[in-house]
Amino acid sequence: MDWISLIVPVMGGAILIGGVVVAWVSIRSRGQKPPHKPGKRSRISNRHINPKTGSY
Repeated sequence: MDWISLIVPVMGGAILIGGVVVAWVSIRSRGQKPPHKPGKRSRISNRHINPKTGSY
C-alpha cells in the first residue's frame, strides 16, 4: 500500500508536468521562429521511421 500511495501522486505530477512542458513549448514555438523546429523534428522523425519500416 505504501508503494501505491507514493506512485499515484508521482504519476499524476509527471502527467501534469508533461502537459505544462508541451504547452510551454508550443507557445514558445509560436512566439519564436516556427520553421526551424518543425523542420529539424521532421528530418529526425523521418530518419528514425525509415530504418524501422524499411519501406523507404
